[in-house]
Amino acid sequence: MNSSISSSEPAPPPPSPPRGPERPEVPAPGARGALLRFAAICAAALLALTLAAEALLRFAVEPRDEFAAHARLLTGTAAHQSAPGAQADAPPGAPSHAPPGAPSHAPSGAIRSAAFGDSHAARGFVPPEGMINLAFPSEGIEHMDWKARRFFADRAPDRVLLQADPHLFAPYRLVSRLGDHPDRIAAAAAADPMRLRIADPRHRARLIGYARSWLAGGFALSSRIEVLANGAVLSPGDFSALPERRRALELARRIRVHSLGAGPYIDRRRAELQARWSALMDALTERGARICLATFPLSPAYRAAMAAQEGKEGQAARREVMAFFAAEAARTGARHVDLRGLTDDPADFRDADHLNGAAALRLGPAIARACFGPEG
Repeated sequence: MNSSISSSEPAPPPPSPPRGPERPEVPAPGARGALLRFAAICAAALLALTLAAEALLRFAVEPRDEFAAHARLLTGTAAHQSAPGAQADAPPGAPSHAPPGAPSHAPSGAIRSAAFGDSHAARGFVPPEGMINLAFPSEGIEHMDWKARRFFADRAPDRVLLQADPHLFAPYRLVSRLGDHPDRIAAAAAADPMRLRIADPRHRARLIGYARSWLAGGFALSSRIEVLANGAVLSPGDFSALPERRRALELARRIRVHSLGAGPYIDRRRAELQARWSALMDALTERGARICLATFPLSPAYRAAMAAQEGKEGQAARREVMAFFAAEAARTGARHVDLRGLTDDPADFRDADHLNGAAALRLGPAIARACFGPEG
């Protein structure tokens, strides 16, 4: 008997022929061209921005670069450190004219006298003839030590002023290390036209600020800060003219930053830096230097606020540091001068604890006489 079997299931589809490896989709010729054009535009824009930044640094920033002028002064590449009898012109980066009363030029020949410190000495001391100011803002004892040894490596020291302020042992300065500072000094002092300025991390970090200032200044950079040929930095400002509330806040902030503090790390690091200070004093004394440890002027408002806000422990720590400076001076036959109360005129200060340019010019001879006698 014949029978037929039917099913409701559909018949399976025939097997697909084997497929080769999948190939990536290739953009159409028009899309490929658009991508290439976009990449070329991006590369051209990046190159243009890089060239513009390099030009800004070379022609607008570098001629006014305080750090580069300072580096040239330290390394002896400034014009006034040439052979005896050479014309004593200002180093590149210094202003074309000095304020009234400023020395018109730095002394020619080999300089054997210098000052070292941070912004208090840099802004607060206009040195006498035959002396330069190698202090620079934000530098600590390690920087002062290296710079003094570097500068006097090939010359016999004569007058040496070391800023002796208690805040050099404050926590924010204890963490300040020498690091790659010698390399940055060497790079800034080098007049290598092939060196890319945009490769300098110091400039790269400030590039946007430079550009904004350049645009705001009508395609020019200007500064009210004067860098003299002898290294002194003259800054305008009158702290006493600020509103009372702003002055109070600034005083509280500076006192907090300059507080000496205590603790295992602070005590250990302070001892390390005191030992380094003593070694520098010994090295300079052995070579016949006339050393002055100078504690720089503070505004009357800052001195009063410090006495009221610092507390007994802070004041005791400050006295201890001042005693260290006095002992070092006595040990080596140096002179220690405490100039914190040199002036009581509040208009002499650009901020709570820095002399302004006019006061630095006026008081420079008095500081030199206090340090080195009547002849300065």
